[in-house]
Amino acid sequence: MNFNVKASVLKTIVDAFKDVVDDCNWECSFHGIRMQAMDSSHICMCTMFLPGSGFTKYECLDSMTIGLKFSVLAKLLKLASNDDDVEMHYKDSRVELAFVNGTKRVELGIVSMLIESDSLRINDIQPGVSITMDSKEFRTIVNDLHMFDDYTVITTSGDKIEFSVSGDVACARVTLKATIDGEYTQKASYSLKYLSQFSKATSTSQWVELGMSADQPLFVKYDMDSFGWIKFYLAPKVEEFV
Repeated sequence: MNFNVKASVLKTIVDAFKDVVDDCNWECSFHGIRMQAMDSSHICMCTMFLPGSGFTKYECLDSMTIGLKFSVLAKLLKLASNDDDVEMHYKDSRVELAFVNGTKRVELGIVSMLIESDSLRINDIQPGVSITMDSKEFRTIVNDLHMFDDYTVITTSGDKIEFSVSGDVACARVTLKATIDGEYTQKASYSLKYLSQFSKATSTSQWVELGMSADQPLFVKYDMDSFGWIKFYLAPKVEEFV
């Protein structure tokens, strides 16, 4: 199994996941690379699909599982410039990486891990409402509100979405228009720590899609066009609204 991709793309994907989950299995096949991993607290799940057609070069004749640590990948990728070409080759439980830029070539190796994981059918969840908004706007909102409280209440009504917090010393509310499909009125509370971490994927897409349903995990999806998608699922905080 081997692929070639720009370092800037791989860095962005790894950075989006490394603070949420560490151990992960890359399920590689002829069609591309899939991943599903849950954080240690079982509050959120991260998934991704990178189609083979999105890589500069991709070859995988036999289906295989590669166990990796995002923290290790992140350290190795610090040695690469954004415009480097990354070459990856997997054989005999070992991942060989090469960062290539002109006449310069940096070679590194990682031992694949055996990681136990449960395959959950969370992808079958159908949201009651789907919201599409500017990904940079979403990042700004969740990072700003995180200064006031640990949780935000997200409310949808008509063509508007509201993010609100009520901390010990201050409260804040941000309301904006968005593209909303489905049962318009939804309300739930979510961790701003996780939402802020998810927003590190902002550079992968101009838009972010949020999917909300009563008593179901929120999903936050970044569509990377020809290079697949990244999706996060986050359990709501259990509380009663007046």
